[in-house]
Amino acid sequence: MPASSERISVTYALRHFAGAGVLAMALFSCEALDGGGPATPANGEDPSGESASRSPDTSGAKAEPTSGDSGESASSAIGAGTESSSTSDGGRETDGNVTRPPPVGCYDYGAFRPRVVHFAADVMPIFQARCASCHNSTAESTYYGSNKAAVYDKLLNGTPKQAPHLRFVAPNDPLRSYMLAKVEYSKPGGTCSVVQCNAPGCELSAPPGKPLPESERAVLRSWIMTGAAND
Repeated sequence: MPASSERISVTYALRHFAGAGVLAMALFSCEALDGGGPATPANGEDPSGESASRSPDTSGAKAEPTSGDSGESASSAIGAGTESSSTSDGGRETDGNVTRPPPVGCYDYGAFRPRVVHFAADVMPIFQARCASCHNSTAESTYYGSNKAAVYDKLLNGTPKQAPHLRFVAPNDPLRSYMLAKVEYSKPGGTCSVVQCNAPGCELSAPPGKPLPESERAVLRSWIMTGAAND
């Protein structure tokens, strides 16, 4: 081989090995800067292809109660500190969830199931047929004549002279409706303990000597127990 060709081969070899050494040094320097191990790709996988370990996601985990939490259920807190109250349930007195029997001598309105009735169509015809002959003057405290508005006003806003502690009609409260007591009991003033009164006439039922049939009393009960609307 000519001397010039040998020099070219030697020069090429030196350059080749020199380049390899520089590459090796560069790789060594990168590994040293990265803590001595191979760099992990940004996609979270190591060179072997396995997924890099990740911290568990706790974003959906339920928080444990702190030391200030009582640990009591919401249901135990509901109603805490409440007191039972007395209400009227269709004539029966109730105390919280306990229903007491009707007062002594009184009709058990809690056992009666009212139906839908109307003042003009169902109630007024009873007053006209049974009561108007004796109570037909608007000047009196009791009026059951043909003036529908006046009849309703007297019943809802008037005060019974014989029993001023009651009302003629107390909507939703049949026990304290004096008009209903007059047709319900043979002796209104001495039968039901809620209606007690001693004034003359309080002991008389209405209409005098002609008790209303049960079907008509049921209409009056239903009207009062469903709110005594002027319809």
